[in-house]
Amino acid sequence: MQLEHGKQRRRRICTGNNRAIINISVIPNNYEQKENMEQAQVTSASSGWPALYASVLLGAVFGLLSMVAALAVAVPATLVIWISVVVLLAFFGKPRRALVIEGRKITREILGFVFKILLKEGNVVAAVCAVLGYFALVRRNYEGD
Repeated sequence: MQLEHGKQRRRRICTGNNRAIINISVIPNNYEQKENMEQAQVTSASSGWPALYASVLLGAVFGLLSMVAALAVAVPATLVIWISVVVLLAFFGKPRRALVIEGRKITREILGFVFKILLKEGNVVAAVCAVLGYFALVRRNYEGD
């Protein structure tokens, strides 16, 4: 019994005392429709947008991870530099109030400098990872076709 595409057929199933009516959708075995669906899937997958989104996410994650790793290294080095500068200022006879003011200025300068460097390094790593990830994902999609 052949039905048109989109038509439904009802089938009664009896199991013991229970009766159920199931709607069954009829999908024709049409080769052209299958081929068109496959082409639509291939063109949407090979357009590159999913790979672009994935590579941007990958770049952002690796950029943040590199910034955290650089911060873990930079904090101890920054503290050593800050302590050295403040101790040297104290040895050269700065009064305590002037030493506190200079210490605050030095702290602001060092933190600003470290923050700028961390942002630059994180952005560079994110950009490199995004570009490499994009090309790796696009190449993998073309090899799969």
